Amino acid sequence: MTCVAWKTISVPLALVALGACGSTGPAEGDDGWQQTFDVPRSELGPTGRNPYWVLEPGYQLVLANGNYELVISVLDETRLVDGVQTRVVEERETRNGVPVEVSRNFLAISSRTKDVYYFGEEVDDYEDGVLVAHEGAWLSGRDGAHFGLLMPGAPRVGQKHYQEVAPGEAMDRAEVRSLAGTLETPAGTFADVLVVEETTPLLHIGCGLGSLGLGFALFSSPNTNAAMGAVDRSAYGVAAGILATMRMNGQTMSLGIATMLLALFVGGARITPQVHPEFIRAVTTAFAVFSGLSLLGVFASLVRNRR
Repeated sequence: MTCVAWKTISVPLALVALGACGSTGPAEGDDGWQQTFDVPRSELGPTGRNPYWVLEPGYQLVLANGNYELVISVLDETRLVDGVQTRVVEERETRNGVPVEVSRNFLAISSRTKDVYYFGEEVDDYEDGVLVAHEGAWLSGRDGAHFGLLMPGAPRVGQKHYQEVAPGEAMDRAEVRSLAGTLETPAGTFADVLVVEETTPLLHIGCGLGSLGLGFALFSSPNTNAAMGAVDRSAYGVAAGILATMRMNGQTMSLGIATMLLALFVGGARITPQVHPEFIRAVTTAFAVFSGLSLLGVFASLVRNRR
């Protein structure tokens, strides 16, 4: 195996490794995505390798881009997760030598198929070098989560499988797009690259958009009714125009605030995994600002109703 780019880098098409092709056979859902894996626990262990993955203590991979560095280390440490002895693989992300995220991933490999399964992770998130959160942590066998297929021992083009199955925390899935890709990097040009596309289920995005639409619907109709009911019928046209103008001004101001915060925290840099901490900080600050403005709006409405 020449090189590996792990999924936590979060690029749309991730270089996974160089090698051959094949197949694996876990159960598929109605949509073709393999979500459950009927593999005997007795054949899963903490040590081994396939053409695309090394799960042997002492193996280390270092990926760097400017002042950003990701070090992946296979530790001489195991942990029992969901009845399986798993290998602990540490990912340490730093920027300018300061930790950004440190995770301990729990992996096991099949002695028969050489498939590598993902049993969960513990996550430490840092901000300015200070531990602030543990977002994305999950373990197979807890809270409805179960292990996923991280790397097939013999993948095939078109194979689709879940890497993590932890509702509410992580639902990453991957599709094998090519077994003979080409990738140009500062380290050189690689041929026969295994190309994997990672996505998030559309259901999660749909639920988020549905919640947004429901919230707007619950606000818009009563708000419009209250505004139009406060004026005489002869002034409906003027009131509707003022209401539409105010909403447009609010949307424009919100966009301006969001853009300003991105400029302050991210600057002119492209939104890439390397600026992930700054991007999250900008989004978090934006939500805090908008929450404060919403509370002011609630207070103004209460004062108006008292009058």
